[in-house]
Amino acid sequence: HVRSRRQRQMCIRDRAERFYCLALEHDPADYLTLGNYAVFLDDVRGNYVKAEVYYLRAIKANNHDSDNLGNYAAFIEKVHKDYDKAEQYYRYAIEADPYKRTTIGKLWAISPQYSWGI
Repeated sequence: HVRSRRQRQMCIRDRAERFYCLALEHDPADYLTLGNYAVFLDDVRGNYVKAEVYYLRAIKANNHDSDNLGNYAAFIEKVHKDYDKAEQYYRYAIEADPYKRTTIGKLWAISPQYSWGI
């Protein structure tokens, strides 16, 4: 039974999704799993509607997690092109962890008051 590379990748993705679903059945309020599943849905599956639901659930479960806040900000920027809302979530992420350089850089990149014409 020979599988193509694409079939193997799809199988791995399906297995990963099943593991996320099982983990969330076990603990539906685990903000880390919720956030990681949102990233999976966003980046791997391209299911933006479902990804947004899980980003928001992750943030509701813990609104002080800088990773989930920053990932949702990037999602808003990429999918909705709502730079004002994305900026606000980047700011929330920086409040949660003021030393996270990647989030500070992303905020700098989309904020007009920081761009200086670059």
